Amino acid sequence: MNKFLFIPIFLFLVHISKAQNSIKKDTTFIVIQQGFLNGLEQKNMTALMASVDDSLSTIFPDGEIMYSKEKYRIFNEAWFKKDWKITTQVVSTDVKNNLAYSIVKYKYTKFNPDKSARSASNIYLLLIFKKRNDQWVLVHNQHTKIL
Repeated sequence: MNKFLFIPIFLFLVHISKAQNSIKKDTTFIVIQQGFLNGLEQKNMTALMASVDDSLSTIFPDGEIMYSKEKYRIFNEAWFKKDWKITTQVVSTDVKNNLAYSIVKYKYTKFNPDKSARSASNIYLLLIFKKRNDQWVLVHNQHTKIL
C-alpha cells in the first residue's frame, strides 16, 4: 500500500473513532437533558428535579435570580399548579468533557379559567450541566424572553 494513501486513511479512522466516542457522551447528556425538559412540559416534579444540582442558579425572564435546588423545587411546586403549557425545542447543544450546555426555545402559554389562551411568550432557555461523579447535573438555567 502506498504510504501516502495510508496516512489519510489512518487519520480518517482516528477521526471516526473520536466522533463515535463523542456521540456516546452526547447520548448520555441528551437523555438527562430530555428528562429535564419532559419534566417541564409534563409538570412532572420527579423528572424535573432528577438532574438538578444542589447549587442550582436560576435567572428568570424578568431578571430575578434564585439559588438552590430547594428554592427551585418550592417555586415549581407552586407554578405547576397553575394553568399553563410549555412546548420546547432544542436549538443547539454542546458537550465538552465535564461541561455541557443547551439553548432551548420554548413557548409558554397561560390559560384563562375557560381554557382559552390568555397570553403566550417565546423564551430562550440556557441550560448548563456539569458532570459530577459520572452524572450530568443542571447547575444553571437562564430564561430570556424573546421580544
